[in-house]
Amino acid sequence: MSVPWNPAGEPAPLGSADGTITLVEGSAFCISGRTGNLAPGGAQGLFFRDTRFLSRLEVRVNGATPERLAATVTDPFSAAFVSRVGPTLLVIRHRYIGRGMREDLTVRNYGEEAAFCSIELILEADFADLFDVKAGRAPAAADHVVEVVGDDLVFRHRRGAHRRGTHIALTPPARLSGTDAIYEVIVPAKGEWSTCVEVSPVIDAEVIEPRWRCGQPVERATPVERLAQWRRRVPLVETDHVGLRTVVARSAEDLGALRIFDPDFPERAVVAAGAPWFMTLFGRDSLITSWMALLIDPDLALGVLQTLARFQGQDEDARYEEEPGRILHEMRFSEASSLSLGGGKVYYG
Repeated sequence: MSVPWNPAGEPAPLGSADGTITLVEGSAFCISGRTGNLAPGGAQGLFFRDTRFLSRLEVRVNGATPERLAATVTDPFSAAFVSRVGPTLLVIRHRYIGRGMREDLTVRNYGEEAAFCSIELILEADFADLFDVKAGRAPAAADHVVEVVGDDLVFRHRRGAHRRGTHIALTPPARLSGTDAIYEVIVPAKGEWSTCVEVSPVIDAEVIEPRWRCGQPVERATPVERLAQWRRRVPLVETDHVGLRTVVARSAEDLGALRIFDPDFPERAVVAAGAPWFMTLFGRDSLITSWMALLIDPDLALGVLQTLARFQGQDEDARYEEEPGRILHEMRFSEASSLSLGGGKVYYG
């Protein structure tokens, strides 16, 4: 028998042979192809607190998938994707992850004449459990509803008392057909057209406000401010050895990206075990990593110790192998209704 935190089988492949892009912020992460599309049927998607809230996001222009040109990860939580349609149209997508997702989509026309564009966004949400996705299993059977609420597209999912949803707002509003959002626009010569897609998870009946909101400056979002503060605090290493300089800089960036903040104790940061599948608190991994990073940020070790002490075993519970005094092995959130670490399930084995 396998338990959720120790699944049997090999992980599902993350994408095509030309690689994938993974963005992380706290307990949210997104895996996509290098076109920017989230392809269905595999491990790609937008995940938050161990549930996949968006399993498909594909952009088509005039019925065709744009040809990929470039993909750049600008920060751990953001990326830019550039593709083209024919000789004169560029499709530029800026994606931001954090308690949901924001995507700014722009079509630029470099031609001498105006261009008609039918822009289609194909959207799906299967609410698969992270461990089912990782193991390549089909999502569990559940009641699934898609509806239009005002100008927004809403996916609803229910399995027993477990309720999840995905709320998708588009600015400007699109014509909604099934799970597709469609725009028919004229892009002027040497001009551009843009839309913003805001994806909000829904846990029970609560719509979770994403870190990034359409219409608001991205540079003032919480993840940007936290990362800037982290970069200011990380010690500078000066060396003529290019390889060492690169490793130190990359390690500092990765460590900053793995931090998780508990809304119950926002001054405490803990370090997750790894991206993308283990963006959660682990006892052994978090302790060892924060101990090795004492020279970089001793507050990280303090936050890990305080949080592990908060969840130290108190009772005898064979289901989770809890014993008095035992330190947790792993924390998971798939059916938790609270955004705090205290709302997760704790396994001590």
